Amino acid sequence: MELEVVKEFRNVLMGRREVEFLVKHPSAATPSRFEVREALAGKYGGKLDCTYVMRLLTLTGTHTSAGLCYVYDEPGKAKALVPAHVQAKNLPPQERAKRKEQKT
Repeated sequence: MELEVVKEFRNVLMGRREVEFLVKHPSAATPSRFEVREALAGKYGGKLDCTYVMRLLTLTGTHTSAGLCYVYDEPGKAKALVPAHVQAKNLPPQERAKRKEQKT
């Protein structure tokens, strides 16, 4: 998985960095949001609970996915601003499975 930042914008009002990126994944399936989230958190030196992948779409007929990620300055601000369904999509696979079992 190769990560390439296309555009980066610092949103001072919201206290976050907005990152548009491309993920190249030749000979592999589209990576999960959690894998991309870990890679972006590592790249920007942020904590995992401050980094959220808002959008991840595979481009038709290619092995490339385009996405949007928000890297917040503070975890509290991230929890308040990121919708609950996006937070659930960004969880590790084991935690997502546990939440699904608890709901049923």
